Amino acid sequence: TIPPSDRNDIKTKLNDEVNRLIKEAVSVSVRVVSGSDLEKELTEIPDYIDKEKPCRVVRMADVACPCGGTHVQNVSEIKGMEIYKLAVKK
Repeated sequence: TIPPSDRNDIKTKLNDEVNRLIKEAVSVSVRVVSGSDLEKELTEIPDYIDKEKPCRVVRMADVACPCGGTHVQNVSEIKGMEIYKLAVKK
């Protein structure tokens, strides 16, 4: 849980970092990775990912995550972003 006193500072840092990446025009790569190679690609593998099957991995800068959605080819396509609220799911 993020203490209420830290939330504004964290939102500011997140907004700054997201918009820095957008300005840097970081490219986005998408590739299919075999289940056995997932540990090399991802720092954390969610429980719902079947490690016996190939997985689609999206990488932006030095961050990679499994994903099945549609993505931009370059984060500059986003133009800008602002995080208004932080919430913790229970």
